[in-house]
Amino acid sequence: MSEAIGQGDFRRVLGNFPTGVAVVTAIPDAEEPAGMVVGSFTSVSLDPPLVAYLPAKTSSSYRRLAPARSFCVNFLGAHQEALCRVFASKAVDKFAGLDWTPAPSGSPILPGVIGWVDCEVETVHDAGDHDIVVGRVRALSTGSDVAPLVFFRGGYGRFSTSSLIAGSEPDLLAHLKLADMARPHIEELARRLQLCVSVTVRSGNEIVILASAGPTPISRLGERLPVAAPMGAIHAAWESPDVARAWIANLGEIEAARAEHHRASLERVRQRGWSVGLDRSRQRMLEAAMAEALRRGHSSGALETVRQALTDRAMVHDPEDLAGDDGLVEAAVITAPVRKPSGQTALGISLTGFPSSLDPAAFDRIVAALLATCDAVSAEIAPYLKGSSPA
Repeated sequence: MSEAIGQGDFRRVLGNFPTGVAVVTAIPDAEEPAGMVVGSFTSVSLDPPLVAYLPAKTSSSYRRLAPARSFCVNFLGAHQEALCRVFASKAVDKFAGLDWTPAPSGSPILPGVIGWVDCEVETVHDAGDHDIVVGRVRALSTGSDVAPLVFFRGGYGRFSTSSLIAGSEPDLLAHLKLADMARPHIEELARRLQLCVSVTVRSGNEIVILASAGPTPISRLGERLPVAAPMGAIHAAWESPDVARAWIANLGEIEAARAEHHRASLERVRQRGWSVGLDRSRQRMLEAAMAEALRRGHSSGALETVRQALTDRAMVHDPEDLAGDDGLVEAAVITAPVRKPSGQTALGISLTGFPSSLDPAAFDRIVAALLATCDAVSAEIAPYLKGSSPA
């Protein structure tokens, strides 16, 4: 390196430029799959379609990849930091336990990525202590609809605006219109309460996260969870008896007493007009279990993992008495419905990110603010729903 520019200064200054994180994969010489993390992926040309990544010549992972004449670039989502660290390590088998699928070239597409680009090696240029590997794009696709993983100042993080809206899918287009109409209301609620606000919808037999706002917006936009007790009560409480029965039945075989417990909690949600999940430690365990299922790329066993997590680790939902022995409410999530003119639930708005337990008066104020926002969104969407009825 030039004496005029020290390596430390070079890294420190360029570290202020955030980069996306990708994993380049290949199967060199019909051997076992290989992969490496890169933060130097770029598009090069539209005609012909060319991209490039810039690996260090000293990288042992690149030495394994280099003989391959094709490669696949996998764009990582914010939920995949653990996967990123595996591919950045010197692990012997970085693909152990991964339910990957082959791209047209045969190179691995990793589960849960937000996009992939399959390429043939066009040319390799020398660039100091790095190579510039240019690939001609042969196939590409988007993947999981979540925020990207970002590398910035030596650490991994996520990209987020003050509010995020999940990408369009055919079964969600009408719902996404409602979520977009709700956006200014949830942003204002997040600003006022300094909490994370998210919007969910029931789509068939699943609950989908559509939008998020707040100090730390969630990154699982587009994630689908089963409509199963005790989660998502507000999406069952004002629906037909068949939906309420399915909400319990989706847990699988459970004892009669437990089913009755869920029916009673659902009735309390109807009476209160909102739902609450208590015990933040169990919330963290549940989120970890769901993140693990998502990391597996929605494989055949992922749904069962989520269902089992709901059985074993779900928070205490909607009990008669909310306060603990200390008189405080350890709220993990509070959810209320945005109602259609028919009275059914159009959207759910949830609050999370409570820094500490709440005294009953503070809890009541937060619930009141949430209900006021839901009422405002209900009024906002009512004219739209007269001409369109999301199922």
